[in-house]
Amino acid sequence: QAGLVPANNIIRKAEEGKFDRIIIGSSGIHGLGRILMGSTAAKVVAHAPCEVTVVR
Repeated sequence: QAGLVPANNIIRKAEEGKFDRIIIGSSGIHGLGRILMGSTAAKVVAHAPCEVTVVR
Protein backbone atom coordinates (compact mmCIF):
# COMPACT_ATOMS: atom_id res chain seq x y z
CA GLN A 1 0.00 0.00 0.00
CA ALA A 2 2.83 2.44 0.72
CA GLY A 3 3.76 2.47 -2.96
CA LEU A 4 0.25 3.60 -3.86
CA VAL A 5 -0.09 6.43 -1.35
CA PRO A 6 1.75 9.59 -2.49
CA ALA A 7 2.08 11.07 1.01
CA ASN A 8 3.70 7.89 2.33
CA ASN A 9 6.20 7.91 -0.54
CA ILE A 10 7.08 11.57 0.03
CA ILE A 11 7.55 11.03 3.77
CA ARG A 12 9.66 7.90 3.24
CA LYS A 13 11.92 9.65 0.71
CA ALA A 14 12.35 12.59 3.09
CA GLU A 15 13.41 10.21 5.86
CA GLU A 16 15.82 8.33 3.59
CA GLY A 17 17.30 11.44 2.01
CA LYS A 18 17.56 13.53 5.17
CA PHE A 19 16.01 16.57 3.49
CA ASP A 20 15.76 19.93 5.28
CA ARG A 21 12.47 20.95 3.67
CA ILE A 22 9.67 19.61 1.50
CA ILE A 23 7.82 21.98 -0.82
CA ILE A 24 4.45 20.60 -1.87
CA GLY A 25 1.50 21.98 -3.80
CA SER A 26 -2.05 22.04 -2.51
CA SER A 27 -4.95 21.44 -4.85
CA GLY A 28 -7.22 23.67 -2.81
CA ILE A 29 -9.69 20.95 -1.86
CA HIS A 30 -11.58 21.98 1.27
CA GLY A 31 -14.51 20.81 3.33
CA LEU A 32 -16.29 17.65 2.20
CA GLY A 33 -13.92 17.07 -0.72
CA ARG A 34 -10.96 16.94 1.63
CA ILE A 35 -12.75 14.56 4.00
CA LEU A 36 -13.74 12.18 1.20
CA MET A 37 -10.52 12.30 -0.81
CA GLY A 38 -7.97 12.98 1.89
CA SER A 39 -5.16 15.46 1.50
CA THR A 40 -1.63 14.51 0.53
CA ALA A 41 -0.32 17.89 1.64
CA ALA A 42 -2.03 17.67 5.04
CA LYS A 43 -0.63 14.19 5.68
CA VAL A 44 2.88 15.26 4.66
CA VAL A 45 2.68 18.33 6.94
CA ALA A 46 1.54 16.15 9.85
CA HIS A 47 4.11 13.37 9.46
CA ALA A 48 7.19 14.70 7.65
CA PRO A 49 10.51 14.54 9.48
CA CYS A 50 11.40 18.05 8.31
CA GLU A 51 9.85 21.45 7.60
CA VAL A 52 7.11 21.53 4.96
CA THR A 53 6.09 24.50 2.82
CA VAL A 54 2.67 24.21 1.16
CA VAL A 55 2.21 26.27 -2.00
CA ARG A 56 -1.24 26.95 -3.31
